[in-house]
Amino acid sequence: MNKTTTNNLLFDLSGEHPELPMAELEAVLGALCKDFDIGDLEVINRLAFFETKDHSPGLIEKLANRLSMCRGIFEVAASRSNWQKVIRSSPRSDEIKKLDLVNQVKEIDRGVFERRKAQFRPYFAPISLHPRLARCLVNLAEPPEHGAVLDPFTGTGGILLEAGLMGFTVFGSDIDPRMVEGTIRNLEHWGLKEHSIFQAEIEELPGKITSKDRFVIVTEPPYGRATSIHGESLESLLERAFLVFNKILAPGGRLVISIPDKELVSLADKYFSTINMFELRVHRSLTKYICVFSRFD
Repeated sequence: MNKTTTNNLLFDLSGEHPELPMAELEAVLGALCKDFDIGDLEVINRLAFFETKDHSPGLIEKLANRLSMCRGIFEVAASRSNWQKVIRSSPRSDEIKKLDLVNQVKEIDRGVFERRKAQFRPYFAPISLHPRLARCLVNLAEPPEHGAVLDPFTGTGGILLEAGLMGFTVFGSDIDPRMVEGTIRNLEHWGLKEHSIFQAEIEELPGKITSKDRFVIVTEPPYGRATSIHGESLESLLERAFLVFNKILAPGGRLVISIPDKELVSLADKYFSTINMFELRVHRSLTKYICVFSRFD
């Protein structure tokens, strides 16, 4: 009988946030690795070790294409116990390349995210998520391979750009026709010709999205002086939005949303269970709360 071989993978996580890199890795492994169990993932010194029996063709390429808060993927020629001893003797993650038992199989080009920042897009607006964070949010929603992502407050399309580049079908809407046009320009500038971007008020979404469209929602509603919600408070906008999201998401469907006020997070409690929440300090006067919700079954 042939012995089942394992693939010992090591992920060099970035240190840009204390929780998001690991949460993103868990979500991506869960989406792409058939045998993923969170108990099999172990982290020491920002190095995450995962032992998998999944040898699907192109697996490492798929992982690298998805991850935004990871610097590289390695194969480890050691058992879990031996790996622990080696890593504990190496205090810094950037020393991992010097170890004999480790072979780097994929270095992730983090510079591509810098080149897709808002100021380098054909249509520019000052309020936009950094591409690395936008991609991380899409991954936290755990869209399946060949799945779809909806951003109902698309703005200039930063979230949908990252989703599309990962191979997902993208849907987007905005009340402002300039944003709709700008999103289309930005997507097509990066070669994403297949999309569905349209102007719509939030309550119009149920008529635009059919039950056959199995998707996750990833979004950041407009807020602050640099954006416009036509005189409506963010609290009122979110109350309307959560009601609509509840109507159009399938039971158990994921919603990942960035909210700039912790007190407004509880507005989702009527329709969604909270899977996770991450605090992200942007600057002294602004902290965002990255919320991962699941629609009640």
